[in-house]
Amino acid sequence: MKTKVCTKCEVEKEATNGFFAKQKSGKYGLTSKCKDCKKVYTEMNAEKAASYKRNWYMRNKERMLSEAKEHSGEINEQRRKRRASDHEKYRKIEKEYRDRNPDKKKEKNKRYYKKHKGELLRKCKIYYQENTDTIKKRTKEWAKNNPERNKELSSLKWHKYRSKKEKLDFRYTKKDWETCKEHFDYRCAYCNKKEDLTREHFVPVSKEGEFTINNIIPACGSCNSSKGNKLFHEWYPSYEHYSKKREKQILKYLGYNNNIQQLSIL
Repeated sequence: MKTKVCTKCEVEKEATNGFFAKQKSGKYGLTSKCKDCKKVYTEMNAEKAASYKRNWYMRNKERMLSEAKEHSGEINEQRRKRRASDHEKYRKIEKEYRDRNPDKKKEKNKRYYKKHKGELLRKCKIYYQENTDTIKKRTKEWAKNNPERNKELSSLKWHKYRSKKEKLDFRYTKKDWETCKEHFDYRCAYCNKKEDLTREHFVPVSKEGEFTINNIIPACGSCNSSKGNKLFHEWYPSYEHYSKKREKQILKYLGYNNNIQQLSIL
């Protein structure tokens, strides 16, 4: 068995790629320092090492891309083998990357979905057909363990269905909803009570009210039910919890002036 002494820690180790990195000019085609010593150095000089890697990549970018394209099949096979050999390790690495770069990962997923949408939907359909009972059981258990979240998702699903049926715009994210509630201090826009809030259509769906930030305000269940399909200016002035101050706040948030919406929040 061939051995090699690390020039840093001076420990004799097996002369394999498991202990030393590959290097054409080195003895046995390996680096003079072992991987453990290189790892310690990199951790102690993280910024310097990262800068060196970036500069090296920029100098050799064209060559690297060309070689990667030429040997893509071989590279992918090597990646699959590495993942199979230590699946948990690579799952941990991917999770750490997602936590550090949530926006970058989200954008990457969007691009991948757009490019492979047809294939992904086909696979999902096949998977659902083959595992229908398991999926239904899992969904039922999740709904039981997450009643509040399940209620919210069911509500959004219903609003999306109604908007699609009436051919109305449906663009409202979780972030939009949080911003809206924060603007009204997490209180009902109509009565100012701090209760469970629902997404209330300022202009009802039956009167072409869209599900966007231009038309959604927070309201408690009681106020939402009381308003129903009525128009705001016909209903609110005679409502028992009417407030001139809150009326101005609502109209200002939605960009209304003289009962006409002047500016889009989008």
